[in-house]
Amino acid sequence: MTQSAEMRRRRGMTPAELAELTGIDESTLSRLETHEGFEWVYVLSGRLRLLLGDGSVVLTAGEAAEFDTRVPHRLGPDGDRSVELLVLFGHHDPHRLAPPAVVRRRA
Repeated sequence: MTQSAEMRRRRGMTPAELAELTGIDESTLSRLETHEGFEWVYVLSGRLRLLLGDGSVVLTAGEAAEFDTRVPHRLGPDGDRSVELLVLFGHHDPHRLAPPAVVRRRA
Protein backbone atom coordinates (compact mmCIF):
# COMPACT_ATOMS: atom_id res chain seq x y z
CA MET A 1 0.00 0.00 0.00
CA THR A 2 1.32 3.43 -0.85
CA GLN A 3 2.10 5.95 1.85
CA SER A 4 -0.79 8.18 0.77
CA ALA A 5 -3.21 5.21 0.96
CA GLU A 6 -2.00 4.49 4.50
CA MET A 7 -2.60 8.15 5.45
CA ARG A 8 -6.15 7.98 4.05
CA ARG A 9 -6.78 4.81 6.03
CA ARG A 10 -5.71 6.51 9.26
CA ARG A 11 -8.14 9.34 8.54
CA GLY A 12 -11.02 6.83 8.23
CA MET A 13 -11.22 6.94 4.43
CA THR A 14 -11.35 3.83 2.22
CA PRO A 15 -8.09 3.70 0.26
CA ALA A 16 -8.22 2.66 -3.38
CA GLU A 17 -5.29 1.56 -5.47
CA LEU A 18 -4.75 0.71 -9.08
CA ALA A 19 -2.41 -2.28 -9.15
CA GLU A 20 -0.62 -4.28 -11.80
CA LEU A 21 0.65 -7.67 -10.70
CA THR A 22 3.32 -9.39 -12.77
CA GLY A 23 5.64 -12.34 -12.53
CA ILE A 24 4.64 -13.81 -9.18
CA ASP A 25 6.10 -17.31 -8.90
CA GLU A 26 4.23 -20.26 -7.41
CA SER A 27 6.15 -20.18 -4.11
CA THR A 28 5.21 -16.52 -3.55
CA LEU A 29 1.61 -17.04 -4.60
CA SER A 30 1.19 -19.97 -2.21
CA ARG A 31 2.08 -17.88 0.89
CA LEU A 32 -1.27 -16.66 2.18
CA GLU A 33 -1.58 -13.58 4.38
CA THR A 34 -4.16 -12.15 6.77
CA HIS A 35 -4.85 -8.68 8.14
CA GLU A 36 -7.75 -6.69 9.57
CA GLY A 37 -10.26 -5.26 7.15
CA PHE A 38 -12.27 -5.98 4.07
CA GLU A 39 -11.06 -5.95 0.48
CA TRP A 40 -12.81 -5.49 -2.87
CA VAL A 41 -11.03 -6.19 -6.17
CA TYR A 42 -12.17 -5.48 -9.72
CA VAL A 43 -10.20 -6.92 -12.65
CA LEU A 44 -9.54 -4.32 -15.37
CA SER A 45 -7.47 -6.56 -17.67
CA GLY A 46 -5.81 -9.95 -17.59
CA ARG A 47 -6.60 -12.93 -15.37
CA LEU A 48 -6.42 -12.75 -11.56
CA ARG A 49 -5.95 -15.80 -9.38
CA LEU A 50 -7.43 -15.30 -5.91
CA LEU A 51 -6.46 -17.83 -3.28
CA LEU A 52 -8.83 -17.56 -0.35
CA GLY A 53 -8.73 -19.99 2.54
CA ASP A 54 -8.71 -23.49 1.03
CA GLY A 55 -10.19 -22.31 -2.29
CA SER A 56 -8.99 -20.71 -5.48
CA VAL A 57 -10.85 -18.76 -8.17
CA VAL A 58 -9.75 -17.11 -11.42
CA LEU A 59 -11.33 -13.76 -12.30
CA THR A 60 -11.16 -12.08 -15.71
CA ALA A 61 -11.73 -8.49 -16.88
CA GLY A 62 -15.07 -7.14 -15.65
CA GLU A 63 -15.32 -9.51 -12.68
CA ALA A 64 -14.99 -8.64 -8.99
CA ALA A 65 -14.57 -10.23 -5.60
CA GLU A 66 -14.92 -8.99 -2.05
CA PHE A 67 -13.69 -10.73 1.06
CA ASP A 68 -12.85 -10.47 4.74
CA THR A 69 -9.07 -10.08 4.90
CA ARG A 70 -8.89 -12.06 8.14
CA VAL A 71 -9.38 -15.11 5.89
CA PRO A 72 -5.94 -16.23 4.59
CA HIS A 73 -5.57 -14.93 1.02
CA ARG A 74 -3.23 -14.03 -1.82
CA LEU A 75 -3.74 -12.29 -5.18
CA GLY A 76 -1.65 -12.89 -8.27
CA PRO A 77 -1.75 -13.20 -12.03
CA ASP A 78 -3.07 -16.47 -13.44
CA GLY A 79 -0.29 -17.48 -15.81
CA ASP A 80 2.68 -15.52 -17.08
CA ARG A 81 0.85 -12.34 -18.14
CA SER A 82 0.22 -9.36 -15.89
CA VAL A 83 -3.17 -8.51 -14.41
CA GLU A 84 -4.43 -4.96 -13.79
CA LEU A 85 -6.95 -4.44 -11.01
CA LEU A 86 -8.60 -1.85 -8.82
CA VAL A 87 -8.37 -2.63 -5.10
CA LEU A 88 -10.44 -1.02 -2.34
CA PHE A 89 -9.59 -1.53 1.32
CA GLY A 90 -12.04 -0.93 4.13
CA HIS A 91 -12.24 -1.34 7.86
CA HIS A 92 -13.64 -4.55 9.30
CA ASP A 93 -17.30 -4.10 10.26
CA PRO A 94 -18.50 -6.65 12.85
CA HIS A 95 -22.11 -5.95 11.80
CA ARG A 96 -21.51 -6.74 8.12
CA LEU A 97 -23.91 -9.45 7.01
CA ALA A 98 -22.05 -10.49 3.85
CA PRO A 99 -20.38 -13.92 3.79
CA PRO A 100 -16.56 -14.07 4.09
CA ALA A 101 -16.22 -13.95 0.28
CA VAL A 102 -18.41 -13.03 -2.70
CA VAL A 103 -17.40 -13.39 -6.34
CA ARG A 104 -19.33 -11.42 -8.96
CA ARG A 105 -19.20 -12.81 -12.49
CA ARG A 106 -19.98 -10.93 -15.66
CA ALA A 107 -23.52 -11.46 -16.93
